[in-house]
Amino acid sequence: MAKGDRAAFGELYRRTSPWMAVRLRRRCVDEQIVAEVMQETYLAVWRAAGAFAGAAVGGTAT
Repeated sequence: MAKGDRAAFGELYRRTSPWMAVRLRRRCVDEQIVAEVMQETYLAVWRAAGAFAGAAVGGTAT
């Protein structure tokens, strides 16, 4: 993903978005806000991916 691989980003989203959505819904019942926060979060991840140094964090390595 650090090299702009959209498929890698898609895989990251597929693996992590259900987890994130559950946690956000515990804090906010407004689905529109949950969707906006998720979109902004993943956009920030995509934009910052180039700065990734290559070390897996939090069990993200496969």
